[in-house]
Amino acid sequence: MERPSERQAEGLTVVKHVTHLLSVPANCNALLPSIWRTVICDMSLPERKELDDRIRGCTKCREILGGRRVNPPNQDEPVAPKPILSAALVRPIMVVGQAPGLTEYLTGLPFSGGAGIELRRIFAQCGILSDEFDRLIYQTSISKCFCGRIWNNRQGQFEDAPPPAAVADNCLPYLSEQIRLFDPKIIVSLGRLAADRLRDLAGLPRKPLREIVGTQDILLNRKLIYFGHPSRKSFFNNDASNRQSSLIAIKLLSAEIKRIKSG
Repeated sequence: MERPSERQAEGLTVVKHVTHLLSVPANCNALLPSIWRTVICDMSLPERKELDDRIRGCTKCREILGGRRVNPPNQDEPVAPKPILSAALVRPIMVVGQAPGLTEYLTGLPFSGGAGIELRRIFAQCGILSDEFDRLIYQTSISKCFCGRIWNNRQGQFEDAPPPAAVADNCLPYLSEQIRLFDPKIIVSLGRLAADRLRDLAGLPRKPLREIVGTQDILLNRKLIYFGHPSRKSFFNNDASNRQSSLIAIKLLSAEIKRIKSG
């Protein structure tokens, strides 16, 4: 048998360490369809690690976030900068949300709250089971940091605050780099803010969410598919026509996942 090159041998060492972290067998290259092998390819590229370190160490919005409260009245303390995103591994799909919520702030894990549960249910319909989700989907958001909780008069309770424009502006260059360096085959946009900012990157005019959910565009040579936000507090799917658009989005994503799985 031909001996592996120095670069291949180095890659196999990385695979053994990373697959342990991901709870998948070290020989999973032989077990997975070709598209999923990108999950364990070129993980050690220094540019990705450097970008991940920069994002996680970012404090650009410290002053803005410091004026917001974590979870009043229970945790009436200022929000600290705490970027939350997936580990610096290549995955075939990237999901872009609005911002981490309180649950994500407390756990340090992306999409670990109610929206994440619903998102996993959606992806299960599209062919990615819950136990595959974190291995195969790079999870990030427009704002990398939780932006505190604010009072909603209509609901009569506190809820996760949407990111201010200044926070989204500070984070957007990171998203562009994430797309370029982590190189997903598909980008899934969740909600209005994500759609607006991703369309900005694509050079497309912003449109109401109801006009674009269930459609797709091209962003940096990658498929971009639009969904409403999966949060239970989103009113998007209360409308029958919006629910139909969401079903079309699921069909589009299912077709793309099937296509790339087949190689």
